[in-house]
Amino acid sequence: MNSGQHLRRYMTSATAILVGGIVSAALIGPSPAAAADLPDLQVTIAVTPAKATYAVGDAVTTTFTIKNVGGATAVNARIEGGDEDGLDRRTDPPSAHQDLAPGQSFSIDWAGTIDQSASVAGRASGSWAATNDAGEANPGDNTGRFNIAVPGVTGVLHVKVYVDINGQSDDTQPGLVGATIVIQDDGRTKTVATVTTGAGGYFSATLPAGDYWLTAPGWKLKGSEYAGHVQVKGGRTSEATLPLVAGSNSGGGTQTTAPADPIPAASSSSPAAPGGTGGGESALPVTGVGAGPAILAGAAAILVGAAVVFVARRRRNRFVLPK
Repeated sequence: MNSGQHLRRYMTSATAILVGGIVSAALIGPSPAAAADLPDLQVTIAVTPAKATYAVGDAVTTTFTIKNVGGATAVNARIEGGDEDGLDRRTDPPSAHQDLAPGQSFSIDWAGTIDQSASVAGRASGSWAATNDAGEANPGDNTGRFNIAVPGVTGVLHVKVYVDINGQSDDTQPGLVGATIVIQDDGRTKTVATVTTGAGGYFSATLPAGDYWLTAPGWKLKGSEYAGHVQVKGGRTSEATLPLVAGSNSGGGTQTTAPADPIPAASSSSPAAPGGTGGGESALPVTGVGAGPAILAGAAAILVGAAVVFVARRRRNRFVLPK
């Protein structure tokens, strides 16, 4: 091996070590001592007036509170950016900023109106992050979120339930017939409907637009803490699959309450797949004797919500504020 090859090998090794060190430092983050000398911003968002549910056209105010819980002054603390759905904002995002000593906070108000897209999703929601110019001890708590219920147009939830025998979450596996499925509200405090799967392991239910949780008594849901979470959109048929594994825990993992910022499970707006039967005790319409009845059950909801869906089909609002 000549000297040039030695040099190239040395430079390659040195580069690898340097890159690895940078990546490791980024993953590890600041040491406890360093973190104690940095600001630590926390963001909360309150919606007023505070109500259990809202309607299209309601005027609301989102109040962003930025607090420095760190050990150093936050310089030029401000809202950095965010995204939201369901609110019509007639003004630009708030650009107020100020220095915050440890323990200090300040609040920013931003007015908006509930728009038509919120009735399709069954909610208005958003997340906003704060930043400052003096570093950050814990970036993980720099984001605040809000999520308010906006009951509106109904939609159809069409789900295939199956036992994940091959462990691949492959929904081409045979459906589970005769399984009892409990549909709960987003807070998991109320049972909205109880249904029974029919042929092919399918069930369909007509529900108000919004987020729901599915459980299967006597079975364990396959997946993360969000297993069983579905979203129904007004005027549409939302499809999902529910893989089960043996076990007595009816929730995903050890989850017993809804996560603060739920992630929608696999669902889409499309015609229902070949379905089964629905049943159980429910005050809401439940269907499922084939694809035809499933579609008919939601036809009225889809027709009523068609205009609303057309109005609401737009990208999620995203904002990035200048420094």
